[in-house]
Amino acid sequence: MVAQNSVHVPLEKHDLRRILAQVDFSERCQHLADYWLSLCRSTALPQRDSIDPARIKPLLPGIIIFEVVPDVSVRVGLSGTDFRAALKVELSGADWIARTPAKGRAERLKVFSEVARGAIAFNRWCFTHDIPGVGVAMCEKLLLPLAARKEAREIPVLGFVDWSDTRTKTGCNIGLNHLAPPELIGRTCSQAAS
Repeated sequence: MVAQNSVHVPLEKHDLRRILAQVDFSERCQHLADYWLSLCRSTALPQRDSIDPARIKPLLPGIIIFEVVPDVSVRVGLSGTDFRAALKVELSGADWIARTPAKGRAERLKVFSEVARGAIAFNRWCFTHDIPGVGVAMCEKLLLPLAARKEAREIPVLGFVDWSDTRTKTGCNIGLNHLAPPELIGRTCSQAAS
């Protein structure tokens, strides 16, 4: 089950606020969206350096920062502890596209490239646990653009997965094939200069 919303998002803070308000985020995704929006300045995306981990401490286990070369690569710069616990692998430094099942690589690269260019991506999905009696878990993923660094090839993207419904269950066996690529909810023609 994937929730999809596609709208054009001009890179104006009041427009971003209006667009984000149209999405029914989980409380934790809403917390990150509000924090990210508070870091936006008029028509400028927040810098990666402006993220204060203390301000989003409860979310840190589900935070993941990607380094994206649009249309070329997506590398995990940093991943929270929830990723290691759920996926049973350390992702920091990993090639995210290479770790993606082959059939989803092109779509995932496309989505991450658009987010690096200024789009916002979000989705909600569910999957069935392999454990009898555990049932279905619902998860949300939010990807937010950050400002490109001067003269850097890679553009940072702030991600968050709210899988609080799954991390409380023991014996969860989650793979990247369970992590559906997010849908774009916003797009700009070009990223604002930092």
